[in-house]
Amino acid sequence: MVTTLPMMRVPRPAAWWIILVIMLVGAAVGGTLRWLLSDPALTAPGPGSPGSAGAGTAREEIVRTALAAGAGVGAAVTLMPGSGGSGSRRSPPHTPRTTPPSGG
Repeated sequence: MVTTLPMMRVPRPAAWWIILVIMLVGAAVGGTLRWLLSDPALTAPGPGSPGSAGAGTAREEIVRTALAAGAGVGAAVTLMPGSGGSGSRRSPPHTPRTTPPSGG
């Protein structure tokens, strides 16, 4: 028995989706940087740090945190198309087997 595949639809351009994701990731990184750098307690050198070495280390951690926030937004957006109602439109509904059980 030969089965034919259903006709596939032509994919739409994803330029608007990519631009939206870039803007969301950029907003997450920029917002986190602005939020953490605006707190003087995080960027001021601690009492045990010599000179400005503590401030440099704190700023490095702030940048790492901001980049991690951007990566989290990117990962969340990546997982979004696979969830929700879109999965039910991709696969056909389950059809039960019609062959009788073998045995005797």
